[in-house]
Amino acid sequence: MRFTLPAAFLLSLLFLSACSNRDSDENGATPSLAAASPDAGAAKSGQTPPSTSSGTPVSGASQHETKNTIAHIQKLAGEIGARVSGTAGEKQAADYIAAQFRASGYNVEIMPFEFEDNPFKAGLVKVGSEDISALVMSGSGSGKATGRAIYVALADEAGIAGQDLKGAIAVADRGTLNFSVKYVNVKAAGAIGMVVVNNVDGLYPGNLTRTADFPVVGVAGEDRERLKRVVADKGSITIEVAAKSTGVNVVARPAAGAACDVVVGGHHDTVPAVPGATDNASGAAMTVELARAFAADGLDKGLCFVTFGGEESGLNGSQALIKQFQVEKHLPRYMVNLDVVATGTTIELIGDRELQSRAEAIGQKQGSPVHPTVDPANTSSDHASFIQAGIPAIFLAGDDYSMIHTPNDNLTVVIPKTVEQIGNLAFALIKELQAQVARG
Repeated sequence: MRFTLPAAFLLSLLFLSACSNRDSDENGATPSLAAASPDAGAAKSGQTPPSTSSGTPVSGASQHETKNTIAHIQKLAGEIGARVSGTAGEKQAADYIAAQFRASGYNVEIMPFEFEDNPFKAGLVKVGSEDISALVMSGSGSGKATGRAIYVALADEAGIAGQDLKGAIAVADRGTLNFSVKYVNVKAAGAIGMVVVNNVDGLYPGNLTRTADFPVVGVAGEDRERLKRVVADKGSITIEVAAKSTGVNVVARPAAGAACDVVVGGHHDTVPAVPGATDNASGAAMTVELARAFAADGLDKGLCFVTFGGEESGLNGSQALIKQFQVEKHLPRYMVNLDVVATGTTIELIGDRELQSRAEAIGQKQGSPVHPTVDPANTSSDHASFIQAGIPAIFLAGDDYSMIHTPNDNLTVVIPKTVEQIGNLAFALIKELQAQVARG
């Protein structure tokens, strides 16, 4: 889920240790839980499941299985952790999701896209053949800078004193001084780039509050020792900052190039330093499980499943997919968005009024608490991209958003009953929409 107004956005950054002049913020640790292997159960009697590319039949009942969704949440949030668009974490998540889609028999595309105006822009620090994930400071210059790594402590007078930084990459500690002051100090000493190491584990966004002449990035606290070794060895490092940000969507279709009449999806990316168990490992995980459930009795024409990147930076992945559909000259008839589907006690139904009414009727029939409403204040999600394009869309969510964009959004907040209720409602709604599309 994405905050949409500056006040809410700044509040989220406060939770993330993002203020550039603070050195006492803490980032939450990602729970270390081994991912359970999804156990899909027995195949539905009388049905012929499709085969995967390896020839293995898709197993499991043609219904949402809560244990499978939770196993995927454990993998994404408990094992992979933070999944900021453009970082290694997102790549791991996309590769895992793509493998799950393929195992269910779908044709899968990992669809890259570029975008601008990203508060969580990914950069890269290269140490020999090793890559270190980084986040680009707002105001940083772009391009590539390579030079000897020189440690400057807090990048204050004491840290820089007596060192020649001409043509060097300054490696600074986070804390005490604003990032802008650190930048001015190392630039005056001749540096051509700066890496600021977090004072706790995890990546963090930073703001220079000015335009820099060279690349400035922040790296996680756990990368400190690697950088210290390079400094001690008098080695060089490279900073790479692209002009634009990147992300990926993972798109599953029943066949290569197949038109998508109903799209089911949820974003897989997170904000920095947050495991994102409910926002939104839960929605991505449920998308993967629903894809399996619908494939169990044969792939459905026109039914596609997608996990989006770049949602937290501005719904960029869903907007990129809409553009692709426009190029293909076939827009979906409906979209079901799954975001924050593992917490709360009531299912919120947001978006198109007709779809709200349908979902409400299904929820009531199933005995689940449902509440047609609107987007929570100052937030949005990927359904909005489809509605803007004239495609009826509905957003299913639990009603507790208290932990999103904070380190508390970890595996401990997941409520299996909520996952079960939303998964069952989503399955029934998708089935109904598929039937309507088939009728014409």
